[in-house]
Amino acid sequence: MLKRGLFGALAISVLAMYLFMSLTNPSTAHPLVLLFFFLILYVVFLLIFMIVIVYGGDLLSLLRISKVKLGKKSSLSQAYIHASVLALAPVMLVAINSVGALNLRTVVLVVIFEMLLFFYVKRRS
Repeated sequence: MLKRGLFGALAISVLAMYLFMSLTNPSTAHPLVLLFFFLILYVVFLLIFMIVIVYGGDLLSLLRISKVKLGKKSSLSQAYIHASVLALAPVMLVAINSVGALNLRTVVLVVIFEMLLFFYVKRRS
């Protein structure tokens, strides 16, 4: 039941992103409005990565490549944790690009930060 709701939540999030981008002007918007944009962007990427992890795990178990099945609640929560770590990277890159500081060094730093986050999450679970 939770897995089916991911597509609906993704559709609602993409619609919210579309409405937000078409109704606001970034040059005259309040900083909290821009923060809300990054929050919506994070939710969109979170749901995309969550769908990829959940259905990718089901596909791998169906093809008998992996024995991981994400049908249990604990496995879904693990998928959520990993998707939340993954979803942070594109949002950070968009935020860095919005201030004009995106270059190879910052991309490498974001990748290192993501690897540290994955290491931390793996050790905590």
